Parts: sequence; structure tokens; C-alpha cells
Amino acid sequence: MRLTLKSKLILFTLLISLVISASIVTTALITQESSIQREYTRKALTLANLLSKSTINAIYELKIHELVEILSSATDDRDVITAWVIDEEGLILNDGTDENALEAEESPQLSQYLLTASSNNRAVHWITAENTLSIISPVNTANGEQIGSIYLELSLLEARRTLHQQILSLVSLSVGLFLVGMLIAYFAAIKLLRPIQKMRDMTHQIAQGNYNIRLASETRDELGILAEDINDMCFQIQHTTVSKNYVNNIIDSMNDSLFVIDENGHIISTNRALRVLLGYRPKELIGQSANMLFDQPAIENNRKIDTREDIYFKCHSGELIPISLNISHFFEAGTINNKPSWVVAEAQDIREQKKAADKLLAALTDAKAGSLAKSQFLATVSHEIRTPLNGIMGMSEILQNTTLDQEQADYLKLIKQSSNNLLEIIDKILNYSQIDANMIKLEPVPIDLREICEECYQLSAPNAEEKQLDFSFDYPDSCERNFLGDPLRLRQIFLNLIGNAIKFTNSGHIYFSVSGESSDNEMQLLFKIEDTGIGFDENQIDYYLMKFTQGDQGNTRNYGGTGLGLAITKQLVTMMGGELEAHSTPGQGSTFCVKLRLQLAG
Repeated sequence: MRLTLKSKLILFTLLISLVISASIVTTALITQESSIQREYTRKALTLANLLSKSTINAIYELKIHELVEILSSATDDRDVITAWVIDEEGLILNDGTDENALEAEESPQLSQYLLTASSNNRAVHWITAENTLSIISPVNTANGEQIGSIYLELSLLEARRTLHQQILSLVSLSVGLFLVGMLIAYFAAIKLLRPIQKMRDMTHQIAQGNYNIRLASETRDELGILAEDINDMCFQIQHTTVSKNYVNNIIDSMNDSLFVIDENGHIISTNRALRVLLGYRPKELIGQSANMLFDQPAIENNRKIDTREDIYFKCHSGELIPISLNISHFFEAGTINNKPSWVVAEAQDIREQKKAADKLLAALTDAKAGSLAKSQFLATVSHEIRTPLNGIMGMSEILQNTTLDQEQADYLKLIKQSSNNLLEIIDKILNYSQIDANMIKLEPVPIDLREICEECYQLSAPNAEEKQLDFSFDYPDSCERNFLGDPLRLRQIFLNLIGNAIKFTNSGHIYFSVSGESSDNEMQLLFKIEDTGIGFDENQIDYYLMKFTQGDQGNTRNYGGTGLGLAITKQLVTMMGGELEAHSTPGQGSTFCVKLRLQLAG
């Protein structure tokens, strides 16, 4: 049976009243019973003590009639039933009625109590089942000799009759109080439960979506405070609901797809963009595993979403849509083991981006293929140009050995100089195009690095002397000489850097140095080419390392050249796994550093 709060409150109050009433009656009964026993015991002891003093001479001289008179005066009390004198042998001398009691037999029921009283020389009392109080008190002479005992029986019926009447009155009073308590509990329950009933009605309306109602606070007690708290809660819910609807409207207006999964990997919320993109209705998604949205299972351990690049949504129609997926984990207060309570995932349809990326990749591939074909073509053409150019240079050498006048000799010298310049340009274009077309392969062989550096120094020295430059070279004796490397490409690197230094230095010096640090069976080498030339802005070093660019871009082109020297050098150094660094100050000079790690030759 389901009881209302009102019924529970009334029953609880009545139960408390009943327990209190029963406790009062029981306590009164026990208290009165103990009081009666104490009162009658005290009365019996007092009477026995008086009789003991009055009967000493009569017992000692065996004056039976005197004992009868004394005991008869004791039985005049309506509570005294029996008054006996018992000698030290346990015989009843007189019971107050029979003068021949001297010959009466010993009473068996008194023997135990007589023995106890005699041995302890003190009074003994007890209550029998017949509502009587019995007492045995020793009779002692002046010198302390025990000559007998007084036995008395007192009736407790009258006292208990009075007790029962008192208890009956107390029970009647308790019943009256109980009935009054019932009335008080009933009206108190109605009074207390009226505001609670209003609160229940209000919460019912809130559950139905009505957030405009408010409770009137009639009191300032706990119920009044609770009413105010409920009003505040209703206000907060009202504004939260408005905010929630506002947020839901924003989420539904998003162009990107959004869905939320719980800790078990099930979908608990989606937005309109996701449903439109995949062709689902809300009821077809809510409560389902989030893996149904993807072409392959993407949810791991019920929480972790795979965000690989090639992730696809699977539409209701079976179409696969490439997406970019972003996830956020949310934690509720009190969560343990650092596990998220739910996950919010936002996905972007990247079909257009993927098409654009595919087109760009195709264009890049085509561009690389075109660049490779151009480099291969340029390498082929450069190589083919060298054949007739070598013929021109050869015929010029032959023609120089013939008889020529001064004008013809000057023309021939100009042809040879132009042929050499053209050969240098073709060689650089050929080298760069071969590197760009991956046609150059390094061929490491045992080399004497010092010898290669000295050759480069000696080949470049005449050009430096022609410009009256102080050109020096340093290869310390402590540095190893025998390595594994490509001698042709090393010479090309050093000659390019030294040639650049000589070309762009009009006065001062050029310094070519080598240093290194050993490490196991290889060595980290540092090659430096320092000059006091025109220099350049270090911020533009990447520009100078590009093909077909020069430090001098003026109209006069004072220094000439193709601008491929540094670009070729950088590519060769990179192919060898090294680094090319440059430090310079405009008008003060430059320093080019080549860092290479070469293996020692065994």
C-alpha cells in the first residue's frame, strides 16, 4: 500500500505518541511497584525490630501468654497477616492464637530463611507468590545472645489495588493525550503539507514545460527558503532552455556536419547538415553506433575516433564522401581514469578540396615531368653544341699557326676568347641540367684530398695574380689526406667557389683553408673560401643560390656569367650530404663554408 506524505507524517506522530505513552505507563508501574516494596519492607523491618525488643523477656522466661498479647497487638494492623515468635531451635513459640504453640512442629518453609537470618544475625525478607511480604528478624539479648526470631507476613493486596487504580488513571490520561496528539498531528500535517503540495504542483507544471509560474513565499522558515530556491531554479531553467534552443539553432545552421557520441560510442545528437549530407532522418541515427557513419570502423575503445587523412563518410545511399574530421573530448565532474563522458565530432565535406588537390598534384606532376624533359633537352642540346664548338676551337688553333697579319690575328684572338667563354657557359648549363635531370651520379674512390685542393689552388692562382690579389692556401699537416670521394665533383665545387671569389674581388686577398675533426672512421671537414670582394646581403643568400641569378644585376653587367656557379655548387654539396653556408657584408667581402663528412680511406 502506497502511503501519502500526509499519512506518513500522521502515523509517525501517532507512533511517537504511542511509544511515549507506553514508556510513561511502564516507567510509572515499575517505579510504583518498587516504591511499594521499599515502603512495606521498611514497615516490616520497623515492626519486627519493635517486637524483638518487646519479646526478649517473654521468650527468655517462656511467658507464652505475654507473647500472645504482644503479637496480638501487632496483628491489629490490617496489613499484618501473621506474627510468630520462633525459638533458636526453629520451633514456633506462639503464633498469637494458640497457647500450646510451644509443642508445634518446625515449619519446613521457614528453615532456609531461619538459617540465613541466624547465620548472618540480620533480618531477611522476601515476597511470595501470594502477594505477601515475609520477614524474619533475629531477637538478641543485651549481651548479643540470639534467643529467637520474629516472623511476620504482611499483605500487599491493598497497596497493589491502589497501584492498579493509579495505573488505570494514568492509562486513561495517556489515551486522552494520544487522541489529542492525533488531532494535533492531523492539523499540523495539513498545515505543513499545504506549501509542499504547492511545490509538487509547480514541479509538475515545470515538467510539462511551463517555466513562467512562481511560488509565493509565505514564511521565512525552511519551506519558505525552499520555495525561493525553486523559483530561482525555474528562472535558471527558463533562461537555460532559451540558451539551449539558441545554441541548437546555431548548430543546426552550421554548414559543417556535427555529431555527439556517448561513452559507449553511440550517437546521442546530430545537426541538420550531417543528416542532409548523409541522407538520414534523426530517429535513424540516435542511439546507433557511430561506426555506421564511416566506410570503415573509426571508433576505437568506444571513445577514440580515428582521424586518419583518408577517412570517408558513408551515405545512406552508399556513396562515400571524403571528410576532414576534428574531435573534442568533454569530461563531466567526478569522472575517473581520465575517460571522456562524450565526444563531439565536427566534419567538413572536402570533395571540392580533394578535387582541387588532385588537379594540383596532376599539374605538379606534369610540371615536374616538363621540367625534367626540359633539363634533359637542355643537357642534350648543350652536349651537342660542344661538338661544333670544339671544331671551331680546333680550327682556330690550326689557323693561329698560319701566317696572319695583325688584323687577322686580332680577329682570331677574339674568336678564341669568345669560344672559351661560350664553352664555359655550355659546361655550366650542361652540369646544371645534368644535375637537375638526375643524370649525374657520384663515384667515390680513394683520393688524396690535399692534392685535389692544391691543384684547385694552382689552377686558380694565375687568375688571382692577373688581378693582383693576395691568394693563399692552408691545409694543416694534422688533417688527414686519404678519403673516399668523387674527385671530379670536389674539384668542381672548389673551382666554382674560388672562381667566384676571384671574379667578385677587385682588391685585397682570397684565403682558401681546410680543417677537420675525426670521428671513428670518418672526418667532418670544413672548407673555407674568404674574400674581400663586393659582398652581398645575407638575407638574399637563397636568391643568389638560385639558377641564372647574379650578385650584379646592373645594366652594365660588369661581371658577366650565367649565374649558375653557386647553384651548381649547392646541388653538388647537397648530393654529397653536406651543407653550403655563406656569410657576407656588402662592400667588405664574403666567406663561403662547405661542410662535408668524408669516410677515411682504409
